[in-house]
Amino acid sequence: MNLRAVPLTALLLLGGASSGLAAGATTGPLLLSGAQGSVELLAPSGTWAPQVSRTDVTTSLRTGTGRAELTSGGGQVVMGSASRLRRYLDEADLLDGRFFLRGPVAVHVQGIHVVMEGAGQMRVDLSGRATRRVAVLQGQARLSLNGRVVTVRAAQQVDLDSGKVTAFREQDPWYASQYRGWAAPPSRPPAGRCAWTAPGRAAWRSSVTPWTPA
Repeated sequence: MNLRAVPLTALLLLGGASSGLAAGATTGPLLLSGAQGSVELLAPSGTWAPQVSRTDVTTSLRTGTGRAELTSGGGQVVMGSASRLRRYLDEADLLDGRFFLRGPVAVHVQGIHVVMEGAGQMRVDLSGRATRRVAVLQGQARLSLNGRVVTVRAAQQVDLDSGKVTAFREQDPWYASQYRGWAAPPSRPPAGRCAWTAPGRAAWRSSVTPWTPA
């Protein structure tokens, strides 16, 4: 499959790679809007502290055996277990682990700018040097990679090391189980829809909706 690329000189005419990519994307505060399990925020003092309330992420965020949900502009970022991100240039910079994103959204992935201008879904997998990819489930995304703009469409993935775009088929929709609020849910919720409420806490909800190709 051919890699769609635009020379760096074309980006310079638009005012730089990052500004050209972000022209149609919305950005805003990086807000932690939901958490489950172990979620920690890096304090200004340099120590990690459990996060149990809605807050604007200005430093770094990490999960242990848990998940976190963030909003940025009109988009959404879901962090899987054992994942880490930081705030960088007023956007999330995804550093380690696995992530699910809904557009429109603009993020960095280990410093690489990724923009989904319209509605869509994509996942990011960062497992050391073994796996570094962005896969688009619905819609399309653009990346500023190695001095070029690479376009990735639905059912495609791009290897962040080689820049090669190949076909992608979802086999592990870990993000399909949705939740809201701050209550610790049962360890194994039943399939379908359920609600679990702890005293003084928001309800946790699960809506299992497997992803299907567009």
